[in-house]
Amino acid sequence: MIFWKRKVGDNTFRLWANTNQTGYLTKNNWTGNAVGEWGQKRYYFLRKGFFRVSYVVFIDENPENIVASIKFSDFKTNALIKVAGSDTYHWQSDDVLGLKNSVWKSGIKVLSFRRKWRYGEVEFLERLKKDGTLILLSGLLSQNYFSRWLLIMALLILLISSLYMQ
Repeated sequence: MIFWKRKVGDNTFRLWANTNQTGYLTKNNWTGNAVGEWGQKRYYFLRKGFFRVSYVVFIDENPENIVASIKFSDFKTNALIKVAGSDTYHWQSDDVLGLKNSVWKSGIKVLSFRRKWRYGEVEFLERLKKDGTLILLSGLLSQNYFSRWLLIMALLILLISSLYMQ
């Protein structure tokens, strides 16, 4: 199942999920872990909650340089970073509130972290520093929480009305 797709230049990136809820980011029509594999089951990178953000993928202007995935679940943050100019991937898991100024396993330091809620939209801003170079990554994941609340309220009103009419 494709959860996310983005075209960057001549490349099309797709985020996939398989049966055990692990995730794969592929480029163009490639399959498997052509760009990166997120497979540690304890992270459940693509698990979708009813009122919860499930995943976010960032690709910068040069997608060959850095790929990051960040997921919020139970106030935990997990990320997979591809260091610019290398073929290595690094895992980091940290508390959301403690993420600022934490040092990642790859040696990349998080300079700032921000979350902004607006009718279920989540906006992320990451400043990553490696060897004195700042890389700015931003992403927006829309979860239509407001519409879901309206639907729930409408169903409750219909249920109460039907009970009252009887």
